[in-house]
Amino acid sequence: MNAKSVCFFCLRKIWQISAVTLVLLAVLVSLVKYSLPYANDYRAEVEQFLGEQLNADISIGSLSASWQGNGPALVINQVGFADNAKAPISVSIEQTRLHINLWQSLLDRQLHSN
Repeated sequence: MNAKSVCFFCLRKIWQISAVTLVLLAVLVSLVKYSLPYANDYRAEVEQFLGEQLNADISIGSLSASWQGNGPALVINQVGFADNAKAPISVSIEQTRLHINLWQSLLDRQLHSN
């Protein structure tokens, strides 16, 4: 094989890998978009995740989600923080929104929100 054919072979493989990666990313984003109406089914997991991150006992009344801009946006209703030894005060929030920056989260492999 000469250098020219090796170069074209490598270029073709890079192009194929890029195309497959792009298609897989589009499928992943589509799955996320179509699963957003079922966000309330994952309320317990979100409660547990936020509880671990904030080191507090959290209760969520309901959860809904939609796609806004470059990522999903969660709308969390009736959020309650129960009092404990670290925070002897209870807080109740009627509604809060969490907009997740999907692209930055994928690049950094860590959850980023706006």
